[in-house]
Amino acid sequence: MENGQFQTNRKKLIFSSDFYFPDGPKLKIEADGDNLSAMALKKITVSEPGLSDAFITLYPDTAKILFDFDGILNTKTIDKLLVPDSDPAKKMNAFTEGESVLIQSGKDSTIHILTKK
Repeated sequence: MENGQFQTNRKKLIFSSDFYFPDGPKLKIEADGDNLSAMALKKITVSEPGLSDAFITLYPDTAKILFDFDGILNTKTIDKLLVPDSDPAKKMNAFTEGESVLIQSGKDSTIHILTKK
């Protein structure tokens, strides 16, 4: 973990930090809230040179879209972030059949899922 910040003031709590994984990916997490119990994820950035460079912006307002996605995310990067043989890792491998899958956003804000098959 690097560049970790936890800021407080009378109106808001803010947390952000970069997490580096041994196999190469970098994960940046940003969260905020009016108090500690109201903290919510706001943005997740995933980057790995040559494979992934994407961010997901989350919105807590349930009347709007849940999130925005921008960039390219390769499932090989996600696999490096998950605990081996964990339920999420098994589900992702079952979904992708062990193949690399690219998830990317288009210019018109559509999300494209590209497979080799």
